[in-house]
Amino acid sequence: MLAVVVSVGIGPAAWARQMPQKCARPAEELSVRVAAVQQRLMVAALTCNDVADFNRFQRGYLERLRQSDQHLQMFFRRIYGARGESRYYSFKTRLANDDSMLSIHNNPAYCKAANDAFAAMKAQDRPSLSEFVEALPMKDPGPVPSCSSLSAAREPIPSIVPTPNPLRVAVLERAHGSAVTQSRQ
Repeated sequence: MLAVVVSVGIGPAAWARQMPQKCARPAEELSVRVAAVQQRLMVAALTCNDVADFNRFQRGYLERLRQSDQHLQMFFRRIYGARGESRYYSFKTRLANDDSMLSIHNNPAYCKAANDAFAAMKAQDRPSLSEFVEALPMKDPGPVPSCSSLSAAREPIPSIVPTPNPLRVAVLERAHGSAVTQSRQ
């Protein structure tokens, strides 16, 4: 009897339903980055004497910052359920503490980076909040991985069957053959 195995691919809609709920969607990732930048600039306001620039940042992006913070709170509730609110506050505190430590360890470099960020925000053609945030270099501050990185990691990896290099095979056969010949003597 002959058995037939059929492989069925998963379409995008089915894939989205299978995605774990403990990952950040693109809009949530942006809200996480906005919170990280906001905390960084708040620390800079205090440690670099940039209070006026931080206040200008807050006023200039006020409505968008509020929306982003609401999305961040909803994200934490989605991920952590009843513990979402406490995890949200812990996350924001951790961001500020991490930046405080960066400032303590190398304040001149920290303040230079903050001043560069404030200068970009004050440019004649001020970027949108998302453009501003995306342009700033930062390590991934997220509490959970990105859904897009998880889906990329789950993509099927094509089977690759290596073909032996004929020259290497000949060298190995000669080396193996001479070793066998020497051990018999």
